[in-house]
Amino acid sequence: MMLSLEQFKDVAERVVATYLQAVIGLWIAAGVTSFDVSTMKAVVVGALPAALSAIKGYLSAALPVGDASASMLSSNTAWMPGD
Repeated sequence: MMLSLEQFKDVAERVVATYLQAVIGLWIAAGVTSFDVSTMKAVVVGALPAALSAIKGYLSAALPVGDASASMLSSNTAWMPGD
């Protein structure tokens, strides 16, 4: 199954955001002040949640769940505050 260009952009944006959040969170939690081997390990470990985000995004867009975006919820049926 192929993703449309819009779906690909949506998944790519989520993957990049997830990766950056994971790496920055690990960096802050570890109190890293220099770029050494342990920092490189954090960068590599940060790729794991991003890879899972890519898989989830692809499956969400390819399977008959959610809507045309990479979201698992359909924007037409999602609950919003005040509903």
